[in-house]
Amino acid sequence: MIIPFQHTIKNTQRALILIIVWYLIMLTVLDAQPIPNEFFQFKSQKLLYDAGENWETLTLFGPVRFQHVNASQKLGNDSLYIKARAGVYSRNDGVAVYGFGHFTYQKYFFGYLYPRIVNEVNTFQRYSGIPRDISRGGFNSGETDLSGIGFQNNWITLQIGRGRESWGAGNNIQLALSEESPAYDYAMLGSDYGNFRVNYIHGFLESTPDGINRY
Repeated sequence: MIIPFQHTIKNTQRALILIIVWYLIMLTVLDAQPIPNEFFQFKSQKLLYDAGENWETLTLFGPVRFQHVNASQKLGNDSLYIKARAGVYSRNDGVAVYGFGHFTYQKYFFGYLYPRIVNEVNTFQRYSGIPRDISRGGFNSGETDLSGIGFQNNWITLQIGRGRESWGAGNNIQLALSEESPAYDYAMLGSDYGNFRVNYIHGFLESTPDGINRY
């Protein structure tokens, strides 16, 4: 079978363009959404706070979000930015496979998703998935640790989804809302007036067998 040379070049060009577009998307710096605790950006931002860097973004209302990390960077003129990643991390005898994706639309609307599957549910902090009697590839449980959609600009944040809040005065100084708690469903309204910030959340921890939600 003879393939026309010109047709082969066109296919190669299209494939190259798709690779370049995907690469540019993956390099995009986004502006919102909580950062999973396992990610390097989460830990490095805390170290920078301890060193006195980026204190203009420091707040009692956590968790650490992407706009804290990228406070000095601005989005371009594109209307939609998407970033995704997948990976594996381990702790003692436990292995977790995760995927993470988030997007920003028109600079202010955002959405994110962070699911993971594990082989040992008791190995990972904050894990709330239920182990099953059967397994696939050694993995027997899965959960969505973070997910949600929202709107955020310079002075207001609206968000609904699944995750956790961290309200406190420093590392490991959270009284009621901790960054190490299992995830829960909630809606959040926050406002930033410069030196004065307010935050409100409403959600529930679980439903009892009698159908009562523990708010």
